[in-house]
Amino acid sequence: MWSKEKQEKQKEYFREQRTNKTGNFTEFVVRTYYCIYKTCAINNTNYCLVSEVTPYKIKNIIYEGIYGGQPDHDYNNVINNCFTHLENMQYIHYDNSKSREFIFIDKPLDFLLEGEHGYYLKKYNIKNEISLDKENTITMRKAIDKMPLETTSIDCDKCHSGKYALRVGKYGYFYGCSNYPDCKNTKNISDFIYTYLVTNGIKIYEMKTNCWSCGKEISLISYFPEFDFISSNTPFPAYDDWYTVKLGAIPSIDKQIMEKYSNIDTRFSKLAGFSYPVNICPHCNNIQGGKLALSSMHDYLQKELENKNIEKFVIEKMKIYNNSALKEDLKEMVSDLETLHQTIGIF
Repeated sequence: MWSKEKQEKQKEYFREQRTNKTGNFTEFVVRTYYCIYKTCAINNTNYCLVSEVTPYKIKNIIYEGIYGGQPDHDYNNVINNCFTHLENMQYIHYDNSKSREFIFIDKPLDFLLEGEHGYYLKKYNIKNEISLDKENTITMRKAIDKMPLETTSIDCDKCHSGKYALRVGKYGYFYGCSNYPDCKNTKNISDFIYTYLVTNGIKIYEMKTNCWSCGKEISLISYFPEFDFISSNTPFPAYDDWYTVKLGAIPSIDKQIMEKYSNIDTRFSKLAGFSYPVNICPHCNNIQGGKLALSSMHDYLQKELENKNIEKFVIEKMKIYNNSALKEDLKEMVSDLETLHQTIGIF
């Protein structure tokens, strides 16, 4: 949290920007605040889950009408900087309870011009205002503590009667037995994901599209563990970069997929300086742009998931080989996700 002097100085700057705009950051901060506000208002509370307002989920709202409405490559850092400002200026705060991370709204934006609060409520179709008094926050916090523990379908491999549940501790996320404190068994995130995948397999998704080069219809194929967890009601860490875990992110799984699907192969990228697995057009043999094509596929499937239609894009649930290479791949994957999670510092 910043000193009162620094908070007031930043507030004066934001207030000045409302009348004499010289950049977009102040507007980004305001839009971030109202994204949180709307999510809270839907449930008639002054808090929401961190996972409901990640930069990835709100980026299009934040950038609407700015830079052509297209989030730039650095949107993640930009939006997380907005969260940081809101927290350091005491407009919001973060809190943990069991397996969940929450954002609380603590006070209104007091640097807005007259009438702007009403404008944003209307702009974002917020039907009801939320109560921001301290007694309400205390009441809401007590309600959070009474929420039931979110458990997974994976049995504890020590007591065999409990289920693994996602928890948040001093050092971040982990999975612990639901029979705690009678059973104190735990798994770190990568070990749990390994157990989950070996037990359940991994869903392979297919989306029809047109080749950017020849225009003929092709199939894009990839995995997205994030969607597997959500569709199976398995609680998982709210890392913002889950969307990057797709074809090319887990080498041992990539190898299995390439053995089975002829339209997936490794190609060398001069720009990246290494080879990686990509979807290939079977008609013209051109690669489909691993990052761009699969990011578009992820966004499309995200909407289908919200509409409860994602299962029609699953072409198989691929059995995963039990091997040490996968363990190492998952350890590296989770390390990358956690590094960004901790570096950005909004949780």
